[in-house]
Amino acid sequence: MADMSHPYQQRPGIVASLSTVANEAMNLVRGETALARAEAKLILKQIAGALVMAVMGTALVMAALVIVLGAIATALAQAGMSPALAAAIVGGGAILLGALLVNAAKSQLSSDSLMPSTSMKQLSRDADVLKEINK
Repeated sequence: MADMSHPYQQRPGIVASLSTVANEAMNLVRGETALARAEAKLILKQIAGALVMAVMGTALVMAALVIVLGAIATALAQAGMSPALAAAIVGGGAILLGALLVNAAKSQLSSDSLMPSTSMKQLSRDADVLKEINK
């Protein structure tokens, strides 16, 4: 007996396959979005930490400036250099520490450290896979 099936009866298989591909693409987009959100949260935490260090560094530099200015005033007020020299050494140390904190914060806020590298790599891989599928 001849097969009397209609040629379009195989269409649901194609439609089901396309539906599966579309669902998987949506799942991929959802996963990438979740990854990007997670990375953004980590970057925001990094920025917050860097800002705290910058504020601490700024406070130390300002305190150091007051100490150094106090040392200069003391040196001018007194003929003996011992108290002023001690105050200048303390002020210089505070300036150095503050500058180190500000530099550490600056390096944490560099564009390279804030780049969402994991998401970027994954998006690149996904684009390559989609290019291969579309060939």
